[in-house]
Order: sequence, then structure tokens, then C-alpha cells
Amino acid sequence: MGTVLLHQQADQLDPDVPPRLQEAAGDREVLITTDATAIQEKVEDIEVLAGHTPAEILFAAENCRWVQMFSAGADSLLMKHPQARDMDFQLTNVSGIHAISITEHIFSLLLTLARDIDGAIRSQKERVWRKRDRRSVQEVAGSTLCLLGAGNIGRRVALTARAFDMRVLAVRRHYRLALPQAVDACYGLHNIAEALAQADWVVCCLPHTRETHEAIGADQFRAMKSEAYFINIGRGKVVREPDLVQALAAGAIKGAGLDVTYEEPNPDASPLWDMDNVIVTSHYSGLSVDYGRRACEIFMDNLQRYAEGRPLRNLVDKQLGY
Repeated sequence: MGTVLLHQQADQLDPDVPPRLQEAAGDREVLITTDATAIQEKVEDIEVLAGHTPAEILFAAENCRWVQMFSAGADSLLMKHPQARDMDFQLTNVSGIHAISITEHIFSLLLTLARDIDGAIRSQKERVWRKRDRRSVQEVAGSTLCLLGAGNIGRRVALTARAFDMRVLAVRRHYRLALPQAVDACYGLHNIAEALAQADWVVCCLPHTRETHEAIGADQFRAMKSEAYFINIGRGKVVREPDLVQALAAGAIKGAGLDVTYEEPNPDASPLWDMDNVIVTSHYSGLSVDYGRRACEIFMDNLQRYAEGRPLRNLVDKQLGY
């Protein structure tokens, strides 16, 4: 039987995880380590890879048949290493475990922009009691939010938006399917401009794939209202960043909340750092104290399925990229 490698430091796991993994793995050996020497000694036996695994381990593990990513996006593998799409292994992710934390992050950005909380923080640091004009703050109730992508995260965002009395539109690949809960209307990429034109808030939840690479640019920002905000928690390379900077600088859109940027870390020279109508957070919207536990739960369930020859959860289409 082969080896199951969880690329993680064992002391970062809850104590009950290693024995549960071994139980799920059956006769397969479970190796929990990030040590390169230990991995190299077992590389020919590796049948299952899990965790935030460097791609070079996969390419060296010629007998690997399944990779369990501990992220929702598969772009770190499939976009950076496109040859992996044609390799003979199943790929799964942990899609769904981020929905709570990312939704809360989205609404943190949204409400901060709506109520000019970022401006208030700057004023506080300057020790200035700066009064606000009625037109400088707004209510989100009654406004329209447009989701770009309506997967696990998008569905929770829609439910939360509905609780704020917002109208919700969604742009997704399969726009003709039944409307997700709390979504008022769906659009396809072919008529995205129609959805964008109605939105006060555009929230990008798109994964980075060949289809979505730089899919949001000047045309899409022109379609938005000048009073609309753009929030991106998907992937930075979905957006043509110079077009976003231009739209923000010219007032074509009112502002942006960005948890992701085209290059990460965001370069020192990026104009996004200095724009008063932009909030940049360092790609941590998915983080939570429960992240590791939730990821391991999906892996352990999938490991049991794999050992029993049953279909895996969260299977990624390597050609589509999600």
C-alpha cells in the first residue's frame, strides 16, 4: 500500500487528527511532515498528497493518484503549472470552509466603505474631529449587490445581503439554473454589463482560471455606476489592475475593497496603497481559528471515501480549473 503525505507540521494539528487520519487511511502509511529529507525518502511511495503542498513534490511523486488541496482555489497549481492538468491524479479542494470568514470580511469592507470608517480612522490618527457631510456616508439597505460568482461563498454573501435588505444579483457560468437562495436575478458573462449597471456594490468571488484571467477590466468598470464600489476577495489576476486603478483615479467608480491584488505581496510601487478610496487587506479573508480543523475534516472524510473507492467531495475539474 502507498503513503499518505499531509504536508504540515504535526504539532500544528489537534491531537486527535493523526490517529483519525491513520484510521481513515486503513493499511496506508500516514506521514505528517514538511521535512524535505523525510519526504524524499518516501517520494516513490506517495499515493496521496494533502495540505499546502509544493508543486515540486507532486511532480516528483510519480505514483500519486490524489491531491487534496487545503485551499479553495486551484490556481496555485493549475495556472502556475498547467502541465498538471493532464497528469493522472484526482484533485480536490476545501471549498466551503471559507464561506463564513470571507463573508464577514466582505461585509467588513462593505460597511467600512459605506460609513467612511477608514476615513474616521485616518482622522483619529491625525487627532482631527472631522464632521461628515450627509452625502459622504450611506446606508446599504435598499441598495443592490452584484455577485461575480455564486458558489459557496457567494451563496452565503447573498443570504447576508438579504438580511441587510439588499437586492442581490449574480453573474455565473450556469446562469440558466434555478436561482440560488436570496438571489433576485442571474446573468451570464455575456450580459455582465447589464448586471453591473444596476449594482451599488460589485463583489468578485471568481476563481482564477483560463476563462476568468483578466476578465474584469475597463469595459466592466465603465458599465458600473460612478457611485458603485468594487470588492474583490476572489483572485487578483481576475482583474486588469491598471484598468481598476484608472477607474478609481478618474472617479468612474467610487471606491474599492481589495483582499487580493494582481501581484502578492502588493508591490511598494502600487498606486493602490495611496488611494484614499481604496482599502487593501493582505489576502487573509479566508483565515479563521477554525480553518485547519475544517480543512482536516474534509480531508479525513475524503480519505475514508478514497480508501473505500467512493467518489470524493469537492472534486476539481482540472481543465476548467475549479
